[in-house]
Amino acid sequence: MEQWTEIRRRVLVEGVSRRQVQRETGGRVLSADTVNQGGRTVHRIKVLTPSGQVRIVTIDAQSKGR
Repeated sequence: MEQWTEIRRRVLVEGVSRRQVQRETGGRVLSADTVNQGGRTVHRIKVLTPSGQVRIVTIDAQSKGR
């Protein structure tokens, strides 16, 4: 059960992060993953900007800071 709780939490957090990035960039979210990067957990969100560029935004999963 604990594993499902963690999965649900990550999905909810990724959803919030996706909306945050979409709102801030005005672009379309292409994908979102939670990964371990340099010993910390981060959300990596790939966005197609209104100008047609693909950007990858990284948000720290603990602080939600960039």
